[in-house]
Amino acid sequence: MRQFFLPEDYKGSRTLLLKGEDHHYLTRVLRYGEDKEFPGRDRDGNLYNLKMVEAGQESCLLSVEPDTTDTTRSGNESENPIPWITVYPAILKGKKFDQVIRQATETGVNSIQPLITRNTVVKVSAGDDEKKRERWQKIALEASQQCGNPAITAISAPLALKNLSLPEEDCILFFHEKMLENKPLHRYLREIPGRLHLFFGPEGGFSPEETKRFLSAGGKPVYLGSNVLRAETAVIYGTGAVQTILREHDRW
Repeated sequence: MRQFFLPEDYKGSRTLLLKGEDHHYLTRVLRYGEDKEFPGRDRDGNLYNLKMVEAGQESCLLSVEPDTTDTTRSGNESENPIPWITVYPAILKGKKFDQVIRQATETGVNSIQPLITRNTVVKVSAGDDEKKRERWQKIALEASQQCGNPAITAISAPLALKNLSLPEEDCILFFHEKMLENKPLHRYLREIPGRLHLFFGPEGGFSPEETKRFLSAGGKPVYLGSNVLRAETAVIYGTGAVQTILREHDRW
């Protein structure tokens, strides 16, 4: 369900005056007019019933009522909860990476850490990383509102893989173009981990040194088959496969 995330500084008032991008999104993009009712969430995941009271040219006024029937704050199926998932995709050129951010957000991952790897072609200058993060975070916000995520996927600033501390206490899966280990993905996910970290390389894949580091940290190599996938396709394919297995864990 399409929803609206209330501003970060929302403090629980029963009316909310919106200007700028939020006003534009509701009245121009979604074309909501007066008396339109729609769901909203604050940044803690609480659900609200919103109603457009006034829709002006420069601002709009909403009424905000807490939804006391909300049972979706966790964002996971109560029978078989999915762990916290962080996706680590290597940065790709131009709109390809925008697509990765948008579609990974739509799958419901909790956070995304863009990576600079040995074979990454895109160059990120020293003062440009925060600008990129802000832009990607905006894409994640729009995608979260569109698909109904109970929380906004958090986007971090780009980081070189060589400078990343691998979380050895959690489950690490790295997706590789070769079958490094003849084990199915189901076996890696037989026990649902508390946190899950999914690593995806650029078009040239992970370097031998990077692969060795993953294995040394206890990472498990995942092979998606012999088809040659674009890097942006591999992220969504792999993330979706993992989430499907987790959601159906009790049934298989």
